[in-house]
Amino acid sequence: MRAVTGSVENALAQAGISAEDIDVVLPHQANIRIIEAVTQRLGIPMEKTFNVLEHTGNTSGASIPMAMAAANEAGVLEPGAVVLMSGFGAGMAWGSVVVRW
Repeated sequence: MRAVTGSVENALAQAGISAEDIDVVLPHQANIRIIEAVTQRLGIPMEKTFNVLEHTGNTSGASIPMAMAAANEAGVLEPGAVVLMSGFGAGMAWGSVVVRW
């Protein structure tokens, strides 16, 4: 958990923004408890997350692209939106990126 939040904080710092500037969060869809814990630690409201977990379950490495496609189809990813994507995997693998849509 600390590694993921640290990764997000690093991505925000490199982008020169704060958590408040994030419009949409596309997290790794492992389970809702992890998503809630990470967003809470970062001070990002859960309302900013786009989750497909309840429809797809944990799809591993495909979860962020699947959430991105669904968010785009739903019209959530508007031009200019600041989007945070953060993922993690088995072992010591994690990463985060901030993009302007």
